Amino acid sequence: MAGLADLLRTGATESEEPFDVPDDPSGLTGGDGPEPADTDQLAPDPQPSRRSRKGRRSGRAAGTGGRATKADQDQVRDALTMLYSLPAWGLRLRDPHCGGALMEQRDDIVKALTPIVCRNPAMLAFFTSANAPWMDYLALFQALMPVGQMMWSHHVTHTVGQQQESGEVPVDLSTYTAPRFG
Repeated sequence: MAGLADLLRTGATESEEPFDVPDDPSGLTGGDGPEPADTDQLAPDPQPSRRSRKGRRSGRAAGTGGRATKADQDQVRDALTMLYSLPAWGLRLRDPHCGGALMEQRDDIVKALTPIVCRNPAMLAFFTSANAPWMDYLALFQALMPVGQMMWSHHVTHTVGQQQESGEVPVDLSTYTAPRFG
């Protein structure tokens, strides 16, 4: 411990002896180890082995960016359509103008995103993997979207169904002002 304290304080230890390296290190021995003549007799490195074509993984699985098949592209396009539709539908409920524009552009945006996803091996594997149960739940949610939209329009915003229930056109009372008293 005292040696460590000396080293930290002065940068040198009390037992430090100067070490000279000779110009010709062939006369040095490694202490208890082999003599210098034995260390020069190492076996050469083996040549790298070449694996056959059968032993290699496919380009997509190995992450080399293999080409996506037509079925892969269709599967990616369907998944992107479902993923895109959910937030666009939600926005359309809240803001019909912007959400409507998103829904109108859905096919063009998905068409532009599909080749990007198909070029990325990790994304392609995510969308085309055989055990992707989240896609089934997403498909169910997308099938229920029109029902949810109708419920929102009928019970929350009251923009659908008033004419059918009463048989008459509803009066817009926002054009009338309330009388002022006082």
